[in-house]
Amino acid sequence: MGDIIDKVQENAQAEFMFARAIIVLKFEETLTKDQQENGKGDAWQGKLRALRKMMTDVKQRLSSDIDTLKIKLLESKSKREVAEKSLEAKFDTAEKLRKKAETQAAKSKEEERVESNRKHELLAQKTDRLEHMLTLICKHLGDLEKPHAEEVEEEDAETTAMVKPKRSLKKSRK
Repeated sequence: MGDIIDKVQENAQAEFMFARAIIVLKFEETLTKDQQENGKGDAWQGKLRALRKMMTDVKQRLSSDIDTLKIKLLESKSKREVAEKSLEAKFDTAEKLRKKAETQAAKSKEEERVESNRKHELLAQKTDRLEHMLTLICKHLGDLEKPHAEEVEEEDAETTAMVKPKRSLKKSRK
């Protein structure tokens, strides 16, 4: 805050000195050669020299302040450019990372889809094999049942024949 007040005061002093210099220059212009030669202007010559010296000092001070401000302005511009480039680089990096993440997500979805399809195909193949095996087993069991059925019928006939005479014996005993 103090810097701002100092700058305002310096600017006000510079404006005041500039206004005084204009007055002095106008005064010199209004003096005629006679007045300058008669000595009326001599009384003002010392004051004019002092004013010119003050004007030169103010001009030098202002020019050094202007140079300092130009340097600070260039520094701030360069810092801003560096910050902008850094921000652009970060934005580009973020954009690249976003695109990479989107690509990876798309690849992951595709890989999941392919993996799911592969699992379904394997499951379908396994189901087909199991159905085929079941068909073979059923066919084999069907083949086994036929001879087995004949054996059972033969056994039943033998058992019946063995049982029947006993029953007939029982009937005959009565």
